[in-house]
Amino acid sequence: MPETTLRTLLLPELESEFAKTRKMLSVVPDGHNGFKPHPKSMSLSHLAGHVAEMPDFLTTLITSPDLDMGKPPLVPFRMETKQQALAQFDEVADKALSTFKNTSDEVFRQHWVLTWSGHTIYSGDRYNAYRNLGINHSSTIAPSSASTSASSTSPSPAPMAPPPTKCKRFYVDRSPLQAQTH
Repeated sequence: MPETTLRTLLLPELESEFAKTRKMLSVVPDGHNGFKPHPKSMSLSHLAGHVAEMPDFLTTLITSPDLDMGKPPLVPFRMETKQQALAQFDEVADKALSTFKNTSDEVFRQHWVLTWSGHTIYSGDRYNAYRNLGINHSSTIAPSSASTSASSTSPSPAPMAPPPTKCKRFYVDRSPLQAQTH
């Protein structure tokens, strides 16, 4: 029986998310880049661009010890056409998959930190960051002390915790009460 690694456990989920993401991008209509699903939403060009570049975050998560989202050169990709968004997605998804396939369990157990201009958004093991911030794109996780232990044989799931985050472009407060009122 082949050895079970964190990589073998995550690979089906990653491939499934990439397939669903590509399918979603393939139906984004051209010519409606200014459309906003809600007056406070980003435009379709910005939203589709954000989705198309998400796999690049997964590569950064594996290859760097931390990331400060408030530091330049954070230049978001803006979709002009569906084909451009698909090409961007394919390029960064291929790179993310290649990086992922060459990542050991030891790397997934290492500590990783995400900040925004010095404000800690996530501090914990790469496995939970990769799965929750990257694959599932959840911004409401907080690692448990058990999940950050380097001696653990398998990371435990991070509990959900709603940290409010102030950013230059938007304000997010994901507390349960706030989530119900929006």
